[in-house]
Amino acid sequence: MSSLIRDTRESLRRPDHWLYSSWLTIVSGTRRNILGVFWLVFPTMVYIWGIGWFISMLNPGKARPFMAHVGISYVLFRFVVGVINDSAVVYRMSAPYISDGKVCYTDYVFSAVFRSVAILLFSVPVVFIALLMSEQFAFSGVPMAMLGMAITLLIVSVWAIPISLLGAKLPDFAEFVGNLTMALFLVTPIIWYPASAPAGTLQGDLMRINPLHHLIAIVRAPLVGEVVEPLTWMYLAVIAVAGFLLAIFSYKAFSKRIPMWI
Repeated sequence: MSSLIRDTRESLRRPDHWLYSSWLTIVSGTRRNILGVFWLVFPTMVYIWGIGWFISMLNPGKARPFMAHVGISYVLFRFVVGVINDSAVVYRMSAPYISDGKVCYTDYVFSAVFRSVAILLFSVPVVFIALLMSEQFAFSGVPMAMLGMAITLLIVSVWAIPISLLGAKLPDFAEFVGNLTMALFLVTPIIWYPASAPAGTLQGDLMRINPLHHLIAIVRAPLVGEVVEPLTWMYLAVIAVAGFLLAIFSYKAFSKRIPMWI
């Protein structure tokens, strides 16, 4: 039976396949456009200086802090959702390559993760400008935010394994995931502050059971001088352990069936 640890080690030892394929996907998708990779940054600019500015006008005097909040939240939401959506279709989209030769299945998941990482890195300079414009920016929180980003990356990468297997097994799973992530956008504090949904209210409960809220909060909070709730650390510890165990057992039990499913 396939071992997730063994295949992950092999993918990390020979990253040429998933690094090249993911970068080629990004380049081929933008090289025919006049503005090229600028289109990877454009949505972030729209959210920060478009939607962020417009909504901040409802609270005069707080435009710059709110635009920084929107920028950080949006790029992290886009990153997490990008990994989830790509993982749900990665094996079906790679069916010809899987049928053609023996490649570690973890290569395809790593490729999906790296595509979202690359898009995130393109957006970082834009978000950094918004942070510099905000008087709430806490430079001392950068190391903590980097640790939070590493935790977020680890958790979404682990959960990408069972999501990719479900996507291979169920043809409609990708559609379900796409609609679910759109619904989660509404209960994730991206264009509104977490303080607007206090604990004990329906809005607060929905926000706090939403994993995207916690994955974003551990990166955003240190950068804007906020405190990460103890609940966030406990929540992420639970889903990290659960995701790791689920990934190991599901990969060992079902990865050998991927060629039949796709």
